[in-house]
Amino acid sequence: TGSKKKPKLTPGTPITFFAGESPVMVLNEICGPSNCHYEFLDCPTTAGSSPMFRANLRLSGVVYEGICNNKKKAKQRCAVKALVSLGYQLSEEAENLQTPSQKSPKTPTKVAPLLQQFGDKVASLAQSKFI
Repeated sequence: TGSKKKPKLTPGTPITFFAGESPVMVLNEICGPSNCHYEFLDCPTTAGSSPMFRANLRLSGVVYEGICNNKKKAKQRCAVKALVSLGYQLSEEAENLQTPSQKSPKTPTKVAPLLQQFGDKVASLAQSKFI
C-alpha cells in the first residue's frame, strides 16, 4: 500500500523520527511506558526571567534531567538524553533538543528569508504611501 514500515530499533542504529513522533514516544516504544517515570520539579528562576521547567526521567535506576521553558520540551530533553545513553544515534533535530541555549526557529530556515523579503516589501510600500 506504499506505507513505510518502521525499522526495528536497536542500539547503535540511527533513529529517524516519523511524522508526529517525539523522543518520548520512541523511548516508550523501546523501554515500555511503565518503565519511564517522569517527574516535574521546581526550577528556580530570577526575577524578570521566563519560567523554566525541570523534568526528571527515572529509567532503570538512572535519572536523566531536562530543563526548558516549557514542560513538553523538558520532558523531550530527558528522553533524548536517555536514548543517547542507551546507545541510540539520533537525528540532528532530536540532538538539538539536548541544547537548552539553542532556540529552534519558529519558521523553517528556508522560509525565513522569504518572510524577511515580504516584510521589507510591505514596509517599503507603507512608507512610500504615508511619507
